[in-house]
Amino acid sequence: MLLIAREGRKESMLKSYKFESRYVPVQEIETSPQKVPFAIVEPSGDTLQAGKPVRFSVKLTRETRATRSMTYLWTGEVAADGRGFRVLGTGAPGSFVIPPAIATNFPAVLSIHLTALNANGKAYQRITCTS
Repeated sequence: MLLIAREGRKESMLKSYKFESRYVPVQEIETSPQKVPFAIVEPSGDTLQAGKPVRFSVKLTRETRATRSMTYLWTGEVAADGRGFRVLGTGAPGSFVIPPAIATNFPAVLSIHLTALNANGKAYQRITCTS
Protein backbone atom coordinates (compact mmCIF):
# COMPACT_ATOMS: atom_id res chain seq x y z
CA MET A 1 0.00 0.00 0.00
CA LEU A 2 1.38 3.37 -1.01
CA LEU A 3 0.11 6.55 0.66
CA ILE A 4 0.83 9.76 -1.20
CA ALA A 5 0.26 12.96 0.72
CA ARG A 6 -0.71 15.97 -1.37
CA GLU A 7 0.58 18.82 0.74
CA GLY A 8 -0.45 21.49 -1.77
CA ARG A 9 -4.08 20.35 -1.65
CA LYS A 10 -4.12 20.27 2.18
CA GLU A 11 -2.59 23.72 2.33
CA SER A 12 -5.22 25.20 0.01
CA MET A 13 -8.01 23.60 2.04
CA LEU A 14 -6.76 25.36 5.18
CA LYS A 15 -7.22 28.73 3.47
CA SER A 16 -10.85 28.21 2.47
CA TYR A 17 -13.91 28.45 4.66
CA LYS A 18 -17.26 26.81 4.21
CA PHE A 19 -20.30 28.00 6.14
CA GLU A 20 -23.64 26.29 6.20
CA SER A 21 -26.59 28.00 7.77
CA ARG A 22 -30.26 27.23 8.05
CA TYR A 23 -33.16 29.38 9.11
CA VAL A 24 -34.46 28.22 12.47
CA PRO A 25 -38.01 29.41 13.07
CA VAL A 26 -38.67 30.83 16.52
CA GLN A 27 -42.06 30.06 18.01
CA GLU A 28 -44.23 33.03 18.87
CA ILE A 29 -45.93 32.74 22.23
CA GLU A 30 -49.70 33.08 21.89
CA THR A 31 -50.99 35.85 24.19
CA SER A 32 -54.39 36.59 22.65
CA PRO A 33 -57.13 35.87 25.24
CA GLN A 34 -59.41 34.44 22.53
CA LYS A 35 -56.81 31.86 21.46
CA VAL A 36 -55.48 30.83 24.89
CA PRO A 37 -57.20 27.54 25.90
CA PHE A 38 -57.19 28.17 29.66
CA ALA A 39 -58.24 30.71 32.26
CA ILE A 40 -56.65 31.66 35.59
CA VAL A 41 -59.09 30.78 38.40
CA GLU A 42 -56.88 31.60 41.39
CA PRO A 43 -55.29 33.86 42.68
CA SER A 44 -58.50 35.84 42.38
CA GLY A 45 -57.93 38.60 44.93
CA ASP A 46 -56.40 41.96 44.19
CA THR A 47 -54.24 41.99 47.32
CA LEU A 48 -51.58 39.35 47.97
CA GLN A 49 -49.11 39.37 50.85
CA ALA A 50 -45.45 38.47 50.52
CA GLY A 51 -44.33 35.53 52.63
CA LYS A 52 -47.80 33.96 52.91
CA PRO A 53 -49.05 30.97 50.89
CA VAL A 54 -51.23 31.78 47.89
CA ARG A 55 -53.44 29.19 46.15
CA PHE A 56 -53.30 29.00 42.37
CA SER A 57 -55.30 27.04 39.83
CA VAL A 58 -56.06 26.93 36.11
CA LYS A 59 -59.21 25.88 34.29
CA LEU A 60 -59.15 24.61 30.70
CA THR A 61 -61.66 26.44 28.53
CA ARG A 62 -61.11 24.33 25.42
CA GLU A 63 -60.63 20.57 25.60
CA THR A 64 -58.58 19.23 22.68
CA ARG A 65 -56.16 16.39 22.16
CA ALA A 66 -53.23 18.82 22.61
CA THR A 67 -54.54 20.30 25.87
CA ARG A 68 -54.88 16.93 27.59
CA SER A 69 -51.32 17.19 28.86
CA MET A 70 -50.46 20.80 29.59
CA THR A 71 -47.33 21.99 31.42
CA TYR A 72 -47.63 25.20 33.48
CA LEU A 73 -45.02 27.63 34.82
CA TRP A 74 -45.99 30.44 37.21
CA THR A 75 -43.59 33.40 37.44
CA GLY A 76 -43.85 36.72 39.26
CA GLU A 77 -42.22 40.08 38.65
CA VAL A 78 -42.23 43.55 40.19
CA ALA A 79 -41.11 45.70 37.28
CA ALA A 80 -40.66 48.92 39.29
CA ASP A 81 -37.82 47.47 41.38
CA GLY A 82 -35.99 45.99 38.38
CA ARG A 83 -35.08 42.68 40.00
CA GLY A 84 -36.43 40.43 37.25
CA PHE A 85 -38.91 37.61 37.43
CA ARG A 86 -38.94 34.74 39.91
CA VAL A 87 -40.35 31.25 39.46
CA LEU A 88 -43.28 30.92 41.85
CA GLY A 89 -44.65 27.48 41.03
CA THR A 90 -45.37 24.78 38.47
CA GLY A 91 -48.45 22.76 37.65
CA ALA A 92 -52.17 23.50 37.37
CA PRO A 93 -53.32 23.49 41.02
CA GLY A 94 -51.18 24.21 44.04
CA SER A 95 -49.83 27.01 46.17
CA PHE A 96 -46.80 29.25 46.14
CA VAL A 97 -45.23 31.76 48.49
CA ILE A 98 -44.32 35.17 47.12
CA PRO A 99 -40.76 35.85 48.29
CA PRO A 100 -40.46 39.04 50.39
CA ALA A 101 -37.27 39.98 48.50
CA ILE A 102 -39.17 40.29 45.20
CA ALA A 103 -39.68 44.02 45.90
CA THR A 104 -37.95 46.63 48.03
CA ASN A 105 -40.73 49.22 48.17
CA PHE A 106 -44.16 48.09 49.38
CA PRO A 107 -46.98 48.23 48.32
CA ALA A 108 -45.87 47.08 44.88
CA VAL A 109 -47.62 45.84 41.74
CA LEU A 110 -46.85 42.17 41.13
CA SER A 111 -47.29 40.78 37.61
CA ILE A 112 -48.01 37.06 37.65
CA HIS A 113 -47.24 35.34 34.36
CA LEU A 114 -48.66 31.93 33.55
CA THR A 115 -46.83 30.25 30.69
CA ALA A 116 -48.22 26.97 29.39
CA LEU A 117 -47.04 24.41 26.86
CA ASN A 118 -49.45 21.95 25.27
CA ALA A 119 -48.68 18.43 24.03
CA ASN A 120 -47.86 19.69 20.52
CA GLY A 121 -45.31 22.21 21.81
CA LYS A 122 -47.44 25.34 21.33
CA ALA A 123 -46.72 27.99 23.98
CA TYR A 124 -49.35 30.24 25.57
CA GLN A 125 -49.09 33.04 28.14
CA ARG A 126 -51.52 34.92 30.38
CA ILE A 127 -50.62 37.84 32.63
CA THR A 128 -52.49 39.04 35.70
CA CYS A 129 -51.51 41.99 37.92
CA THR A 130 -52.10 42.26 41.65
CA SER A 131 -50.88 44.57 44.38
